Amino acid sequence: MALNVSIRKSLAISVIGLLTSATSFAFGIPDYYHNLSGHTQVPVKNVFALAKTESNTRLNTGEMLPWPWTINHAGKPYRFVSYGDMISFAHDLIAEGILNFDIGLFQVNWYWEGRHRIDSISELGKVDTNGLIAMEIYRERYSRTQDWTLAAGAYHNPANRNGAADRYIEKYLTHLTALR
Repeated sequence: MALNVSIRKSLAISVIGLLTSATSFAFGIPDYYHNLSGHTQVPVKNVFALAKTESNTRLNTGEMLPWPWTINHAGKPYRFVSYGDMISFAHDLIAEGILNFDIGLFQVNWYWEGRHRIDSISELGKVDTNGLIAMEIYRERYSRTQDWTLAAGAYHNPANRNGAADRYIEKYLTHLTALR
């Protein structure tokens, strides 16, 4: 997947403020999410709510924000202090033959989505790439449902297996309504 260089530069610049206190940004949403929204035409509150639902963590400040260096494997989140540590762990999983895990800010699943959209787990782990691919998936789900909330549930579990999408929507709506 060839990602537009100007979009990547714009998103990369906004990544710098990704972990800065959200209270200093418009609607309490860091600039990265505004930029991603602008590039993908997904409403900014929905972008941020999706990220919070996927990788929210409590920072040392006590604030809850999405964490970019997260892997979820077998229902357990692993949070890393750096991109390099996260990618090293992802390579270890792949070396063990484990492909079904979620990675990055938007927890894109490597087995079901990532490896079919991009050639490299290292690339998928980058914040800008992860966001663009996640929004591509989210927009695809939206095109089927015509509803961002239902699309969020389908982003998590398209078949709503055992009500997983329904439970996800409840968490997503908690984050979304807090932004209104």
